[in-house]
Amino acid sequence: MFQQTGVMEYADLIKDVIEYVSPVRVPYEIEAPESTLITNMTVNGDKRVFHLLTWTGSQNESMWQNVYYIPKIENVTIKFRVPDGKKIKNISSFVPIKFKQKQDKNILSIKIPYIDKYQGIVIEME
Repeated sequence: MFQQTGVMEYADLIKDVIEYVSPVRVPYEIEAPESTLITNMTVNGDKRVFHLLTWTGSQNESMWQNVYYIPKIENVTIKFRVPDGKKIKNISSFVPIKFKQKQDKNILSIKIPYIDKYQGIVIEME
């Protein structure tokens, strides 16, 4: 619930409230440096696609602004809750990269060494 600095971010507060009132556990979590990554998961049958987009974190960004340097984000981990009765068939990435995966019971962890500007991770289940 609290970051290492002891300061709670709005996203953490919203997540905690949703977990408290929802009977369903969150399907995934992303571990990354604070305020640097925009994430989204899309669903199509037994396929999950994670879209991971870097963000500079600049409060001065504006529409159509040219940003000449966007630093890569290192050490990103996706923790995906595998639905009951499903098995992981394949994991792939849109942008070629070597990643590590590990499954402990129904939690699949995918460790991505870095994301340059964008990365898509596809999890196929059966």
